Amino acid sequence: MLFLFLLAGAAHADSFWKVGNFAKATSTGSQTVAHGLGATPKAMILWTRARTGTSWANDYSFHMSITDGTNSYSISSAGNNGSSVANQEARRMSAQLFSSINYSNTVTAAATFTSWDATNIVMNWTTNTATADVIYYIAMGGSDITAKTQNWTMKTSTGNQAVTGTGFKPDVVFMLHQSDGLTGSLPQSNNGASSVGIGVMDGSGDQWAYGSYMEDDANGSSTQSQLTNACLLATNPTPGYDKKASFVSMDSDGFTINYSTASASAGNVVSLALKGLNVRPGSFNKSTAAATANQTITGIGFTPKVMLFASFQDVTQASAITGSRLGFGASDGSTNGSTAFTKKHNSSPTDESDIASTTKAFKKANNDTSNTDAEAATTLASDQFTMAWTTNDAVATEVLYVALAGLPTTAVKLESFTARSAAGEPGVALAWRSGFEVENLGFRVYREERGARKQITPSLIAGSALFAGLATPLTVGRSYSWWDPHGRPGMTYWLEDVDLNGKSEWHGPLVAHAEPSPSSVAAVRSMLLSSLAGGDAELRRDLPRAPRAVRAAKPDAAAAATAAALAVGEAIKLAIREDGWYRATQAELVVAGLPPTVDPRRLQLFVDGAELAINVSGADDARFDRSDAIEFYARGAETPFTDTRSYWLVEGK
Repeated sequence: MLFLFLLAGAAHADSFWKVGNFAKATSTGSQTVAHGLGATPKAMILWTRARTGTSWANDYSFHMSITDGTNSYSISSAGNNGSSVANQEARRMSAQLFSSINYSNTVTAAATFTSWDATNIVMNWTTNTATADVIYYIAMGGSDITAKTQNWTMKTSTGNQAVTGTGFKPDVVFMLHQSDGLTGSLPQSNNGASSVGIGVMDGSGDQWAYGSYMEDDANGSSTQSQLTNACLLATNPTPGYDKKASFVSMDSDGFTINYSTASASAGNVVSLALKGLNVRPGSFNKSTAAATANQTITGIGFTPKVMLFASFQDVTQASAITGSRLGFGASDGSTNGSTAFTKKHNSSPTDESDIASTTKAFKKANNDTSNTDAEAATTLASDQFTMAWTTNDAVATEVLYVALAGLPTTAVKLESFTARSAAGEPGVALAWRSGFEVENLGFRVYREERGARKQITPSLIAGSALFAGLATPLTVGRSYSWWDPHGRPGMTYWLEDVDLNGKSEWHGPLVAHAEPSPSSVAAVRSMLLSSLAGGDAELRRDLPRAPRAVRAAKPDAAAAATAAALAVGEAIKLAIREDGWYRATQAELVVAGLPPTVDPRRLQLFVDGAELAINVSGADDARFDRSDAIEFYARGAETPFTDTRSYWLVEGK
């Protein structure tokens, strides 16, 4: 469906996103880096393999950092290739913007955060190497985004753990750790093992976690896991789990997770909590088609501005497995960056290596021969992203992702949104009130089931545009309600408002709570858009009525001036008697005189000299086929002289 024009373009919220990379300074002291965000960052995620080039190299290292401009934290992990002696694996966690170690547990480079502004981030290198290592980053900023980094400790028993001190209810939380064993005040580091732990969860309960553990022993044993029902994983050499935790809730001052597995050893975790953004964690199985192959993943729910990817480089596994691999990368649709490392299980001497790219968002290497199995750059579009695989194997590798974007600002401001259920009774009453509306076509209500949003309103609930009129602000707002007979306490709901441009904004998630008195819960439903058109049918292709199309050589006087300037060829007159949502098929319009060769992308609709918004189905192929149609909201005339209003359809330039 193509929107030919917009009546009032919906602005986007104040948020900025950027993926980039820079070369590390080669000496101690201050380094200023232009981040290209266009605004002062609220948070940054950085990572590197601590090398200058992007080609395969022996040994492995992976270093990752988070910062909110006040507190910065980093994890670092490294291993030595071709060794049969002890102390060849190391890990470190520190309260610094950047910290890297080598396999002998020596800090090779370390930097503290100094400042940032709309142009640069400034850091101070207290320890450094003479190599200009490539460091990758994701920067995010804008007045809508709130960020908080924290350091906390894993539980040593099963059950819930509440992390507080965030200062707000997060939309998403990223977690970094290095398994259990690193405890106490930061920095903490040791030989004997290297490990990487990355996890994420959002307020809807979408989550995933990656964890790897590389033991420093004569056999070079290593294990790993990734799951989409956990947000924190720490594997052990069995292979098994020392820690496994999953999402419980986002709270007013933090979040809560639940440990189903917890060793008696604690471990430090650093986290980045964000609020004021659209987010969707998820996963997909990599395409198995031969390169070059494009793979599009849909259902994001918004247009991503940044994609983050991670994978243990294997097909979906229900439990921990031997070997340690990691592919990690990101893209903002134009700039990509990624790294990958491999460590062979039970190899003496050790067999480990890594690779990077400044042009690919993800690289797969699930082998012990330093070969790239698959790699892809990423492009972004509405509700989706596309992986362009330039190298690809025939294995359906499970790839984890996080989609990030700002919240759109539409012309609906909600004052309240509630979901209530009577204790012991079926059904949930949803109610919301807007404080301001303009050009609002209506609302849809969704119930979340197993992580998916299911629409429970059969069509749009009519919004202010249908009551107050087009371009008329409803400054006092309006109250709406819906009854879900299949709802129950604890269920999660979402509200989507749609404007006349087809743009939408999501509100939620909202969890239904039980009221002690059944009488306090009312089963009320607001008017549907389809009801205004004279029926109670769902808003779909067989809409309640079609306008009467008649042949007309010229438009009436009021519309003639505008139509003559913009149109090519004759206009088709659509006679409207009642307010409603209308559909006119290609066949009906051709009978009325519309040329069958018309380009549907150029169709325009006018009334009283003003252009209106229309939906044109099937216009993407630039052909107006028999299965295509136009759809629009129209109002009839109420005058002493006529009950019909004339709408004019033309092919514009």
